[in-house]
Amino acid sequence: MVWRTCKISIRGQRGMRRHGCSCSYAGLDGDGARIRLGSSHTAGICLLRRARQTGRMTREAAAEIFERIALLMELKGENPFKIRAYKTGAEIVESHPGDIMQLAAENRLGGIKGLGEALQEKLHEMAATGRLDFYERLKAEFPEKLFELFGISGLGPKKIAALHRELGVGSLEDLRRMCENGQAAKLSGFGAKTVEKLLESISFHEQHASEFRVDQVYALARTLVEELRALPEVSRAE
Repeated sequence: MVWRTCKISIRGQRGMRRHGCSCSYAGLDGDGARIRLGSSHTAGICLLRRARQTGRMTREAAAEIFERIALLMELKGENPFKIRAYKTGAEIVESHPGDIMQLAAENRLGGIKGLGEALQEKLHEMAATGRLDFYERLKAEFPEKLFELFGISGLGPKKIAALHRELGVGSLEDLRRMCENGQAAKLSGFGAKTVEKLLESISFHEQHASEFRVDQVYALARTLVEELRALPEVSRAE
């Protein structure tokens, strides 16, 4: 596992406004400024927030939505074939050699193998509106910070579902509290050793909260650089 700090250097006019994303940068001056990205969870939030703000859905944001739908459906115990379809859809969106979002906007996804009609319609909605109503309704069924738990080693959808259902765990802080007070250890499939490892994973996660795996946030960094280059106030972004 490779952990690094990603910094995007930009130069331009002093006093440039923040772009409204969950990662931030300082006002620009002649010496430039840097953006520091957080974890992959933060990166995913940033991608989706940018799509909502601009009304323009990138392939990275669309793939992130399909991945999140699959995770939430796993938490609900939905049909495994449907879950697999969304995971496959995310992989196709990320790896398609052409401009898949442009194809989606023009309703020309019919020839892409592995992308069913239902997912084609959802991609068209995302390309046209910058959001997906189905995803918005689905995530509204869960606590806003639930996705934090997917960044903890040793926790998969089944364990997260049990923690949420039995103990009301909906965030990293909730998980820490239930581990420390002994409630998590009482759940089937957990136990003292599992809880001990979870607490270690939480500590590790917090220590590396401002770091990330390059493969998880490269797409976000690339998207931010492209958007920064398009701004008239920015003379150089790399």
